[in-house]
Amino acid sequence: MTVTLREPPALPPALRRPIGTTAALAAVVVVVLAVRYSGDVAASSLDNWARGAVDRLLPQPGPAALLVDVVGAPLVTLALVGLLAAVCLALGRRRLAVVAVASVVLTGAATTLLKPVIGRTIHGGYLSYPSGHTAAATLLALVVALLAVDLLRVGGLPGVLVIVAAAGAAGATMAWSQVALGAHYPTDTIGGFGTAMAVVPATALAIDRLAGRRRGPRRSPPVGDPYHGDVVGAVEAGRPVPSHRCRGCDSVDVVQVVDLGSQPGADYFPPVSTPGDDPRWPLELWLCRRCTLVQLGPVEPQLPEPPLAIESATSLAHAETSVRDLVRDHPDLAGATVVEFDSHHGGSWLPHLLAAGCRPVADGERAHLVVDVHGLAHEPAIGRSLAQRVERLAPGGLLVLEFHHLLPLLVENQFDTVRHGHWSYLSLGALSRLAAPLGLAVAAVRPVSLFGGSLRVMLRHTGANGLEADGSVTAVLDDEAAAGVADPERLAGLHAAAQRSAGTLHDYLVAQRVDGRTVLGYGAPSKAPVLLDVSRVGPDLLPFTVDAAPGKHGRRIPGAAVPIRPVDDLRAARPDVVLVLTWDIVDEVISVLEADGGWGAEYLVPMPEPHLVTPSVGAVQSP
Repeated sequence: MTVTLREPPALPPALRRPIGTTAALAAVVVVVLAVRYSGDVAASSLDNWARGAVDRLLPQPGPAALLVDVVGAPLVTLALVGLLAAVCLALGRRRLAVVAVASVVLTGAATTLLKPVIGRTIHGGYLSYPSGHTAAATLLALVVALLAVDLLRVGGLPGVLVIVAAAGAAGATMAWSQVALGAHYPTDTIGGFGTAMAVVPATALAIDRLAGRRRGPRRSPPVGDPYHGDVVGAVEAGRPVPSHRCRGCDSVDVVQVVDLGSQPGADYFPPVSTPGDDPRWPLELWLCRRCTLVQLGPVEPQLPEPPLAIESATSLAHAETSVRDLVRDHPDLAGATVVEFDSHHGGSWLPHLLAAGCRPVADGERAHLVVDVHGLAHEPAIGRSLAQRVERLAPGGLLVLEFHHLLPLLVENQFDTVRHGHWSYLSLGALSRLAAPLGLAVAAVRPVSLFGGSLRVMLRHTGANGLEADGSVTAVLDDEAAAGVADPERLAGLHAAAQRSAGTLHDYLVAQRVDGRTVLGYGAPSKAPVLLDVSRVGPDLLPFTVDAAPGKHGRRIPGAAVPIRPVDDLRAARPDVVLVLTWDIVDEVISVLEADGGWGAEYLVPMPEPHLVTPSVGAVQSP
């Protein structure tokens, strides 16, 4: 089977909009100057002012100006582009290598063809607009900057500033050379700078789009596979994005904040022998400005989750202790009726609630206790699903919701918990806004450690006697506000943080392979496909992983194509490093593998940043 790893884009998704806007503005400037100076044979007043400023502030022409001028010479530019493309290929950035070559051809063609069309001359007949030398220097700087922000995982505003600053510095330096040597008017160099600023990003976007189409349309799952549904690839294919309404309040005031690219289904674990690439869908986070719910975007893959996984000891223990704490804090629940909404994660509280004296609700009866433990995230329309839970709640009753909390997801960079099948990522603030129209208010909250950081929320009807939120509610809301869980810019920072963490993991695994050390995985959780795909990890860096669930053996992690084997295979292989993909239960994993004394392995935990744990000394260190 051929394994196709996810290729780094030429222009990171988080930078496409701002850099694309910059490119469009640059193109407008080029056109405006071309119209203004078409057919001119002398310097304009703007040129004279700019030339005077250059003479006053910058060195006079000399060896430095001549040396800079050489860089823009066609043969020298081609040689530098060839070298830059070779570097990109060596670093695995094939798309960027293509961009470098294509950009120099397109920019050169643009400046050469525009000159006779515009007809501006200098020194009695030399065509001058736009400056090809300035365009060449700018395009070289742009490609270097794109490579740098990719390698350094710089996104958002810092990434934009790096790219624009690099292009500006290179373009300004070459512009000084051309003006000081009398080869161009200052406005010619602005036109050359703008030409490169328009051509290079446009070329990068085109290469990314063509590369996506070259992989072909998103494949539907094989015939007979339990996974089915339409594959929506609007974002990557460049088609209009479908309209999207908030999954909580139905508002249209939603905005995309994170784009993790096209990702495989989180619980689609095909047999190792299944041919071809695994189906993928766009994985994006959107923020509703009205209710502040963070949610998956307009993609609607239908991905049933068959029961391949088994519950961890951590999850089983959590259910028991949670019920004990709940009954202790609410003694009125003794003998109360209860209804539990099923969760795809398992961990049912119902047996423990019944053992504590609660009784199951009769058909059509409302319950004094309604429990949902990590079930809401699996509901595409969380607003309607929350209403269903409220409908089952008797007057004066208690609704208990437990869910993975958006706060640790954002603060601790838990980007792999963003996955297909988890439709919403709740904060306490968003839940409060969704519950209020249903007549409910938050009474208390309890942070819990399950799944890397969850929140247990107790809600009652707003007219309930003695309802008064305790201090825990205010404390969590304050923490959420400080972290910016409803701030589009703060949420967008998750993309850059994910890229940095994924890059660190990838580089560490490459270094281990170079050093001849073996790295194998533990766990095949639903978050593993996103983690490995964003980190560009395949069987070449992680030959296999193991899992305690027999139903996953002989299958592979989708996208990454890493085989899943029994736990005994890991013990037999005795790797130097164990990559703990089930990082939220790392203590349980280490205790299981070290129960018989272990073999001296180090444990690599990928979140919030990759770090090593050595059980023998309890040391934690960065890789």
